[in-house]
Amino acid sequence: MKRILSIVVGLFFVLGACNDSQNANDLKVLTTIEFEYETLGISESVGTYQIPIGLSGVASEDVTVVISVTYGEDLEENPELKAIEGQHFNIPVKTAVISKGGAYAYFDMEVMDDILINEDRQFDLKIEQIQGGAIASSISQISRIVIKNDDFWPT
Repeated sequence: MKRILSIVVGLFFVLGACNDSQNANDLKVLTTIEFEYETLGISESVGTYQIPIGLSGVASEDVTVVISVTYGEDLEENPELKAIEGQHFNIPVKTAVISKGGAYAYFDMEVMDDILINEDRQFDLKIEQIQGGAIASSISQISRIVIKNDDFWPT
């Protein structure tokens, strides 16, 4: 009788372990998402530039990321340093998708070149929303973009 009871208990644990392993396969591992660079310097003559955003792993499903243009307190206190969207740069699409199995997406930014001699202009990009198999990282949720002046006085 003890032997039969031992076999039944053993089968119970084996079947329970099989069920747990099936549940383990169903789990989705959430990866974190962040800007590739906390500060990114771009020449104003670059034309179009792709700003990278990446996952800490590989996407288990499609991940949609929405960004916005913001200005830190330091730029609010120094408005002459602000890069203005539509005047100094343009980001036509502020939503990107990292496809299942991928790890990166890019936001296209058009930089307007001018012939003015001025300070480097700056703005911040902020991750506003994440949908899909990723969560916000504890770092690099804001990226400072610096449009570097390439116009100088003649020598």
